[in-house]
Amino acid sequence: MRIELDNYSFYCSYKADDLKSGKHPIVFLHGFSGSSENWEYVEKSIDDLFAPVTIDLFGHGQSDSPSENMYYTSEGIIKQIERTLLFLNTKQATLCGYSMGGRAVLSFALQYPKTVKALVLESSTAGLDNNLQRIERLKQDAKLANLIKLNGIEWFTDYWLNLPMFSSQKKLSSKLQNKIRSGKLNNCVSGLVNSLKGFGAGSMQSYWERLSELRMPVKLIVGEYDNKYIAINNKLHNKLPYSELSIIEDCGHNTHLEKPAEFVSLVNNFVGNLLRRDFVN
Repeated sequence: MRIELDNYSFYCSYKADDLKSGKHPIVFLHGFSGSSENWEYVEKSIDDLFAPVTIDLFGHGQSDSPSENMYYTSEGIIKQIERTLLFLNTKQATLCGYSMGGRAVLSFALQYPKTVKALVLESSTAGLDNNLQRIERLKQDAKLANLIKLNGIEWFTDYWLNLPMFSSQKKLSSKLQNKIRSGKLNNCVSGLVNSLKGFGAGSMQSYWERLSELRMPVKLIVGEYDNKYIAINNKLHNKLPYSELSIIEDCGHNTHLEKPAEFVSLVNNFVGNLLRRDFVN
C-alpha cells in the first residue's frame, strides 16, 4: 500500500483485516539503508493479538526519494508516522524502531505521547548530548554522504555491511546475507544522502534531558556484542521512568535479523503484558 504525503508517496505494509478486527497495531521502523522487508520474519511471527505495520521511510525501500531535505528531518519523519496512523485510523499504537528508526519513534513519542501506547527501542539512542561529539558526527555523516554520491550504492552497501558493528551478521546464512545485501542495493543515492543530512546521528536533536517526559512503558533491546549500545541503553534505562532492558545473547547491533525468534518473544511478552494489564484493570 502506498500512502500519499504532499506530492509524494511512501510504502506501508499492513493487513486491513487485522486493524478492522481491533487488533493492537505495532508500527515497525527500519534503520538507515534498511526497509520494511527487514521485518518480514517479525511480521509473520508476531502474536496474533497484534496488527504489524511496517513503513519505508522516505529515501528507503519502495518509498519515494524527494529532493527536498525537509522530508528527511526529524519533523519530516514525524509527519510521515503521523500520516500513517491517520491513514490507518489508529488512535494509539505501539511503535518499534531499530537504530535510526528507534530515534525516529522516540522523536514522535515526545511530540505525540498520547498516540503512543508503548515504545520498543532496538539498538537505539536519544541522540548525542555532547556538542563536540555532535559536530564530529556531522562531519562524519557529511563525509559518508559525499562518498555515497561519488562511489554509488554498491560501494556503500559493501562498506556498510563490513563495518565492525555488523560483523556478527557474518554468521547468518548466505541466503539471508544475500537478501540483506540485495535490499540495500535497492536504495538510491539521493535518498541515502538526504537521509544522512536530514536525520543522521549528528543532525538529531539530543533528547536525553526530556526522557523523563515519557510516561509510557519502553522496552529497550540490544545485542550482547554491541558494547557501545549496551552502554547507551543502560543510560536510557536509568533515565526513562518506565523501562525494561533486555540484552539478547550471541548477536550484535541488529537483533531482529540475527536473533529473530528471541526478538519477537520479547516484543510479544512486553506488549502482550501491557494489553492484559489494561484488560484486567
